[in-house]
Amino acid sequence: MNNQSFSPLSAAEMAVIWKQYMNDKAISCMIKHFLCHVDDLDIQKAIQGTLHITTKNSDAFTAIFLKENMPIPLGFGEEDLNC
Repeated sequence: MNNQSFSPLSAAEMAVIWKQYMNDKAISCMIKHFLCHVDDLDIQKAIQGTLHITTKNSDAFTAIFLKENMPIPLGFGEEDLNC
């Protein structure tokens, strides 16, 4: 039997998640910009791997926001990208 109780996130925990989400969104924009201008295929593969990780992190944080009934931060998006 599962006797785990659900405890909402504290304000400090919410702040950390919010900050990391914003960092991941900003890094994603920078990485996408780099991908628009990179010529070396080895570097391109490394950058794409990093983009995959930041996207996966952002998705995980979005799931937490939804579970906690928190608003999803606007963050950075395609409109902030200059390729």
